[in-house]
Amino acid sequence: MPFQLQTPPLSTPTANTGEKSDSTLHLRLLSEQDRNAASRHLHALNRDDRYARFGSPLGNDALRRYVDSLDFVRHALFGVVCRKGNIRDELAGLLHLVPCGHQAELGASVLPDYRGQGLASALFAAALGHCRHHAIPQIVCVSGHPAVPRISRRIECGLRPWLNSGWLLLP
Repeated sequence: MPFQLQTPPLSTPTANTGEKSDSTLHLRLLSEQDRNAASRHLHALNRDDRYARFGSPLGNDALRRYVDSLDFVRHALFGVVCRKGNIRDELAGLLHLVPCGHQAELGASVLPDYRGQGLASALFAAALGHCRHHAIPQIVCVSGHPAVPRISRRIECGLRPWLNSGWLLLP
């Protein structure tokens, strides 16, 4: 039985103002129909954000190949979708979890306008739930992003350094 994620919509402040907006955020498991949204999300990341996400400042061609290689059946892709009235939904946050034996590799990103609202923590919590459900005892974050320790404390997850620059999360 596939892992099902259900979360209530979250209200989101308008970027930079803190005021409530008409938009809602939904965290959900993504499917093949979300490939274009994932592509738009990743291409919206600047050079520094791409480095933080992938451990390398991938160019547009490399990002295109990465998006083409996403496997929505074997991997778990979680997204925080922002719905703003009649405007096309935007993928505010994206997490890609690739199972590999007794561990899974995790890559995550949140668009700049949505940072500081707990989206990364919600995505990581979904990944932990997925790993627990599938008896995967370790999650590797290769990029070693400095926010990972803070997120792991927030979601009450064990953490230890991995190799020279990564993190190992222990669900």
